[in-house]
Amino acid sequence: MDNLTLILNPAYYLRNDIHRAIIGTFEFPEMASGLYEPHFLQAIHPIVAQALSFFSKNNGKALYELQNDIADFFQLSTEQVAEIIQPMINNGHPLIQDYDGNKTILPTNLLIEPLGANRKEEYNPSDFLVDGVLDLQTTRLYKPIHAVLELTMRCMTDCIYCYADKRRHENDFLHTDLAIRFIKEAKSIGFTDIEINGGEVMMHPDIDKILDELASCGYFSLISTKIPLPEDKIKYLKEIGMTRVQISLDSLDPLKESKLLNVDNNYLPKLKKTMLLLDQYEFDWQINTVLTRFNCNIHDIQELINELSKYNHVKGIKLSPIGYPMYKALNTFEALRPTSDQLSSVKEYVNSNNIENSNYWILMKEEETADNYKCKKWEKFEQRSSCTANQKAFNVLPDGQVTICEELYWNPYFIIGDINKNDILEIWNSEKARNLFFVQNDSFSNQSSCHSCRKVHDCRQNKGVCWKMITMAYGNEHWDYPDPRCPKAPLPYNKIYY
Repeated sequence: MDNLTLILNPAYYLRNDIHRAIIGTFEFPEMASGLYEPHFLQAIHPIVAQALSFFSKNNGKALYELQNDIADFFQLSTEQVAEIIQPMINNGHPLIQDYDGNKTILPTNLLIEPLGANRKEEYNPSDFLVDGVLDLQTTRLYKPIHAVLELTMRCMTDCIYCYADKRRHENDFLHTDLAIRFIKEAKSIGFTDIEINGGEVMMHPDIDKILDELASCGYFSLISTKIPLPEDKIKYLKEIGMTRVQISLDSLDPLKESKLLNVDNNYLPKLKKTMLLLDQYEFDWQINTVLTRFNCNIHDIQELINELSKYNHVKGIKLSPIGYPMYKALNTFEALRPTSDQLSSVKEYVNSNNIENSNYWILMKEEETADNYKCKKWEKFEQRSSCTANQKAFNVLPDGQVTICEELYWNPYFIIGDINKNDILEIWNSEKARNLFFVQNDSFSNQSSCHSCRKVHDCRQNKGVCWKMITMAYGNEHWDYPDPRCPKAPLPYNKIYY
């Protein structure tokens, strides 16, 4: 084993987070899915990050050489270093480490053989010198690592199920100079990725300049679009390395597509031509389909699947049951959502042997069911996914204001800054941002059960709550209510579930 050549798994990144180091998984790692732990993020001791930094360089050094280098750096024996490093090699399970009672976790397959996959980042031990008191407990990062740039609210389509808040902002565009300045600043801080969103990102008048800047800084964002892209645009995207594209396609029936998106009869043939071009230029492309009562049936899904079988480079199709659109008329969700029978039949079809044997993935997102809100138990609530809003990430709106979550848009309770006036770290460390995360009982109104709940600290400062779900369920005036999945929460005032 001493002669092995090992690298820090290219799916993982390291960052200095001022009072500790962090290790996480890149948003879109170029690794086979079974070789890394997705969506991982953990504070670790800076000494561990320093040791791992020796494995970040593609220098072909054997394990025994790197262990000698680490021993020299830390003034340890090679035996001591080997005892630390060996458990990290091809580890099939997460590694739990304890530092003065603070437990930290390292992900699976931490140190691996190169397998033809090179790291895109290299580190030095000096990158992980920390300031002040070591903190391995706080879940909120001291420096954000992710942002979404909402470039515009303008769209070419007018989807009947749209969840975006276009009121008063449909003609807003994020100023190009402001976007470029933000990207440069994010790069200097160490952001791992920047997403672009809207509206329709490809309708920004200077989209090429923004994409150029993103690519030059190493941010190869997924481009999600409903616009039929011409060949010259696809060639340009290929040239700059923006080869991950998501096409929104709800049905191959022209009448249904026209009804769902409010487009003319020429739209679908143009979109199909775009799909052919993406495949011809060997893009990693995928389809997103929003399921409504009009297209949630085996026939429509089968047509989509048969169409995708014609392509060589399509990666998959994501089927997303319509969610509650906060900024549409109150009866929109009830009028558009599929029935339980429709969802069940499509799920059964997706899970059939024919689908499992296809050459691309098919993912069907779970709909929000009544059980999540009526049969609430602490055990299930505590198993919820962690919310990254205001914990590691934020969103920049087209006018430059910063909110904690994409779907909260201009809700004033969640605006934490403005990139026209403040730099990134000023916004991240603003009183508004910190108070939303490090929230105290007396921050809540007497109407909210959080006002007297003894679990507020653990709840809000660990996995957090879904602020979007709270405002959907109870309205903006009750933004400080518990997460509607919490056992102490009242039943949603709005029916946001199936």
